[in-house]
Amino acid sequence: MTTVNVLKKLSMATVGVSAVLGTFSSAASAATLFESTLSNVNIEGTNYNVIFRQYDGGPFNNSFNAFYGTDIPTFTFTTAQQAYDAIEAIRAALLLTPVDVTPAPGSTSTGLRVPFAATATDYSYRTSFNGGNFPTSPTGSFTFSRTSGNPFSMTFFESADTTSVPEPASLIGILGLGAFGVTSLRKRKQVSAVEA
Repeated sequence: MTTVNVLKKLSMATVGVSAVLGTFSSAASAATLFESTLSNVNIEGTNYNVIFRQYDGGPFNNSFNAFYGTDIPTFTFTTAQQAYDAIEAIRAALLLTPVDVTPAPGSTSTGLRVPFAATATDYSYRTSFNGGNFPTSPTGSFTFSRTSGNPFSMTFFESADTTSVPEPASLIGILGLGAFGVTSLRKRKQVSAVEA
C-alpha cells in the first residue's frame, strides 16, 4: 500500500469555493481550507485516496454545508455500516503511514467524520476522534445539523483505481494490424496449398 502525506493550503478565493459552498458570515469568508491525503486505501475491495478537509478559523467553518453546499450530495458510502468499514480501513492504513487527519493549524480536537446520508436540514455520519494521527474506533451513527460547526475534518473519497482505456485511434490501429495479420496468414496458407 502506497501512502502519501500531502498538506495543502488553499485560499477560498483561489478555488472559488465561496461561490459554490453557499453564503458565509464575514468571519467565515476569510477561512482557509486545509487538506491532507492518505493514498491507496482499500475499502470494500476498491482503492481510494482519502482526503481530510478542514477549515481554519474555528469550528463554525467546518459545517456540512461549508463543504457540500445546500444540495443533497451523492456519498461514496451510503450506510452506517459502510462508513464504519471505511473508518476501520483508514485506521489500518494510518498504522503504516501516519497522516494528519485534522490538517488545519491550531486544531483543538483530532478526528474525522464520514457522512453517509443527508436531508435538507441534517446529515448522518460516523466519526472517529481523540487519537492524535491515529483515530479511535468509529463511534455510533449520529445525525447533526448541516449548518452547525464541528472541530473535526470532513472525509472525502476519490477512486484510486485506474483502468486504461485505449483511445479510438489506437483501437482502430490495433484492429487494422489484426486484419493485416489475418490476411497475411490466409495468403500464406493459399500459397502453401498451391505448392503442395
